[in-house]
Amino acid sequence: MENKKMISMAQKLDMVLKILQVLIIGALLLSFVMVGVVTVVDKVNPNAVIENDFESVTVKLGPVSIEMTPEYAPDHGDVVLYCWIILALGATNGLALWLGLRYIRNIIEPMKRGNPFQADVVKNFRKLAWVVLAVGIVRNIVNFAAVNISAAMWQLEKLTQFEGVQKVQVTGDMEIGFILVFFGVLLMSYIFEYGISLQQLSDETL
Repeated sequence: MENKKMISMAQKLDMVLKILQVLIIGALLLSFVMVGVVTVVDKVNPNAVIENDFESVTVKLGPVSIEMTPEYAPDHGDVVLYCWIILALGATNGLALWLGLRYIRNIIEPMKRGNPFQADVVKNFRKLAWVVLAVGIVRNIVNFAAVNISAAMWQLEKLTQFEGVQKVQVTGDMEIGFILVFFGVLLMSYIFEYGISLQQLSDETL
């Protein structure tokens, strides 16, 4: 009875993860298409201006939002370059996430057959742990790059022209929670490895 529950849950979870993988790839492809279109439009008509009635433009730098007047808007070329850089960093993060989901599905695969304690599961747990570490590092790089590129693109150093502002420095927040997840997943690999040895000992005894 317990095996049937595990098999059923593993099958459902595998389906959800498979859908998430498809969505990640779809989102990445759509993002590349959108940025590609913006790039082509900029090359064909670099002087194109999107008319609007806004009196200011909001720049978000992490938890801080700054309203800039329209004359501070960056050049189209800088915006396109910014989009490609952020897209490249985001795509790296997305592909790492897709790979992590793949390893999770590999871990679930034996559970769908009712036998979770297999050598491949241990290997996939360890691969997943390294993917978690890689994703965490990439996320920090993406956040740091996005904030600093935004600051440079919008020329926030011009704020020093105002009285009382001596220096403008932008720093991104660093996330370290992924390190705990890394060690947690790594610990799970050792737990499963121990479970496999117990199962083999039990089989040999029988």
